[in-house]
Amino acid sequence: MTLLVRAELPADVRVPLPIPLVLGSPLVLGAGESRTLARLVVPSPELLALHRRLHDAVGPGGDAPFSAPARWTPHVTLARRIPLPEVGRAIALLGDESAATATGLRHWDGVARVETRVV
Repeated sequence: MTLLVRAELPADVRVPLPIPLVLGSPLVLGAGESRTLARLVVPSPELLALHRRLHDAVGPGGDAPFSAPARWTPHVTLARRIPLPEVGRAIALLGDESAATATGLRHWDGVARVETRVV
């Protein structure tokens, strides 16, 4: 789940873990011959407050518009590059809403394609 989009993550960023989540409806993203399958995260008041506090703590920056408070759509990516004819079958495998727990924090550099574990 993306909380913040930045080229660099400040060293003093703290996110209280674990974070309880409720996964909701499926979400299909993309265009062309394949799609990305995700589940929406039900935005609890606690999760929305955490998201706002994180943005306030790091201050203004080069955030992607979709990650800004009041414009954020929390979701968890489950699979990428699903061939278009297989999307319906993939959705059918998901089942209903379910509980989940976020237990780690990472920084993803999309340009360099490098993941750094923070916690």
